[in-house]
Amino acid sequence: MKLTATLLLMFCISMGFSQSFSLNDTSFTVGDIYRPDTSIYFDYDSPQILPRSHHQLDIIVEFLEKNSELIIEVGVQRDTRGSARYSTCLDCNRARSVKQYLIDKGIPENRLQDKGYGESQPIISDAEINKLKTAREKEEAHATNRRVEFKIVGFIE
Repeated sequence: MKLTATLLLMFCISMGFSQSFSLNDTSFTVGDIYRPDTSIYFDYDSPQILPRSHHQLDIIVEFLEKNSELIIEVGVQRDTRGSARYSTCLDCNRARSVKQYLIDKGIPENRLQDKGYGESQPIISDAEINKLKTAREKEEAHATNRRVEFKIVGFIE
């Protein structure tokens, strides 16, 4: 039985086979995720990428140029504070901004997807955050949930 790439992707993700990858890796699997060590920053309440994030995004561009067979999804997540409907729209717009930045730097559009996840995929749950002792620890935990990730969703054939 032959699985299509989409079915294989859904199977790998549903079975939890995805893992993190580094920009130095040479072997990749559909569903693998790269979380930059340095955050991608935006203007407050805006999809506008702040200039201090350009260096990090340029590193992603170099990685994608060296690995021209990869198709990636730019995913933006948020924390659980604020209006879910509004923030999801903001997440979608921020993901599109990152995608457009990569396109403007020469990455073909057919290798890029974008998705705003809202608060659906926290790294640290609200229950875990509520157990933290200080406001600073709680804010850092919320900041961890606000992120841009790059997920491998396929390969150019």
